[in-house]
Amino acid sequence: MEKIKKRLFELNLPANKSAFLWGPRKVGKTYWIIHHLKNAVIIDLLEP
Repeated sequence: MEKIKKRLFELNLPANKSAFLWGPRKVGKTYWIIHHLKNAVIIDLLEP
């Protein structure tokens, strides 16, 4: 397994705000959210 490389991505949201994280499949969007926004509520719009 390859090491995950540190990327240049920063998400600075004001408190009590939400955002969509768009991007191609399999690039680590969910991984990034889980590891950087520990208390975030995640709603997966693709889940049936």
